[in-house]
Amino acid sequence: MVKMFQKYQDIVRYMFGVVYARVIAYGIVTNQIPAKGKQTDEETGKEVTGPTSLECQVEFPPLIHRDVKAETESLVMQRGQEWVSDQTASTSLGYDYDKEKAEIEKGDEGDKQRAMGDNGPEPEPKQEPEPEPAENK
Repeated sequence: MVKMFQKYQDIVRYMFGVVYARVIAYGIVTNQIPAKGKQTDEETGKEVTGPTSLECQVEFPPLIHRDVKAETESLVMQRGQEWVSDQTASTSLGYDYDKEKAEIEKGDEGDKQRAMGDNGPEPEPKQEPEPEPAENK
């Protein structure tokens, strides 16, 4: 049953890819989508300007429950051997790499400030109101 469902997913993936390519191509022809855009070069990791891609990547969630602990241990080993990048490992676990990296950096900044004893501005000491002078009669 699972294999049959996976075959249907392959069919849907193919059909969606064809429809996606036609929609993007139509958007380029009608100038609703730019014909060139910024892309990340896979070899250098730098942003380059190139033609708008007509390809799409369709991913379905796994049909069989995954063992997150085993998958994480496997990714740690693969990352240690430099077989996968941090971004690939993060994405395969279902995280948004850029968002998580920003959160980690933000947390690191807070840790550094706490380690240096910088907990922000010091609160001003409370001042007690001065007693009113007694009136002379």
